[in-house]
Amino acid sequence: ETVSETFWITNSPSAKPGNTLDCGIANLRNNQLLWKDQDCGDLTAHGQTLAPICQFGEVNPGTSSTSSPEHTTTPPPDTTTPPVTTTSSKPEGCPLSWSHYEDICYWVIETELTWVDARAECQLLGADLASSHSYEQESFLTALYTSSAKNGWLGGTDFDEEGTWVWIDGTEFDFTYWFTGTNEGQGGGAQNCLAYSGYYNKWFDFGCFEQYWAICSKAI
Repeated sequence: ETVSETFWITNSPSAKPGNTLDCGIANLRNNQLLWKDQDCGDLTAHGQTLAPICQFGEVNPGTSSTSSPEHTTTPPPDTTTPPVTTTSSKPEGCPLSWSHYEDICYWVIETELTWVDARAECQLLGADLASSHSYEQESFLTALYTSSAKNGWLGGTDFDEEGTWVWIDGTEFDFTYWFTGTNEGQGGGAQNCLAYSGYYNKWFDFGCFEQYWAICSKAI
């Protein structure tokens, strides 16, 4: 049947000529099923085996398939980043599958986005790009961000004044974790956004239009 309504995540479906991403998968994010295009031969996503979502019977025209009493759906496999445990109890109100540190909830976006698009994606979840304020909190983020092959945006920027970094969530920029030896944090006017390196476990300043994963956070 004709697709009349779409729920694609940011940057999907791919518009690159000759791409082979011809099938769609559903990804559970913040209790919402969002779509992502994928190669039809791939049987896994985010390290998890894919399972089909089946429909029995016909959907009445004009009726949402998610609310029809005449069929049931099977939820997709859990593709979220496993929650990282801490010594503090989980705050009431942290969304399902989010990780937590003290009174802050965290979510890793495993889609490569620009800094601006990553922030917009976090805001759709009622959060913002994450900030970091101590070695203990940075250790938590290190454990949360399990991919050594990816960089991840945080909420640091020196847009307004080169070399003067601020957190976009409004908290004080009272802690740094820059990679040493390459003048990180002073990269000039073309590098105004802060990212965490999963390989070096340190911060780098990059051009904001580079595309990386991201870490969202929100206080509870």
